[in-house]
Amino acid sequence: MSSETTIASSTAADPTRVLSDLELLHRFIGRNLEAGHREQPVDECLSEFHRYLESVNRLRDEIRPGLERSLRGESAEELDVEDIIRRGRERLAERGIE
Repeated sequence: MSSETTIASSTAADPTRVLSDLELLHRFIGRNLEAGHREQPVDECLSEFHRYLESVNRLRDEIRPGLERSLRGESAEELDVEDIIRRGRERLAERGIE
């Protein structure tokens, strides 16, 4: 899975822009097709997407307060971007999200 799909809640051009459910579905189906899941029943794919979307929404809820504080300029410490990315990937992996 590419980094583009790992951070499903924003885009590089505008980190505050949240992708719509339809955009997420489009990316989810594209990844399934790229992975060779062309024979997967639609209802199964939609069930998997629903679980994925629930995970994305939980993650959004977890990061929203920090993002809002940061956008208000209330970040209390200097950010180590590489550390944040590493910890984020670890948290996603713990939740089964690649």
